[in-house]
Amino acid sequence: MKSELIENRIIIWNIDDSRKLFGQGYYGKPIGI
Repeated sequence: MKSELIENRIIIWNIDDSRKLFGQGYYGKPIGI
């Protein structure tokens, strides 16, 4: 999965990839979802 480092955050722009990551137990903060 592709991501982008912006300042101190890693952003995953693809919504399907981000849902997959959250489904695997990643606890982060969704932005604009």
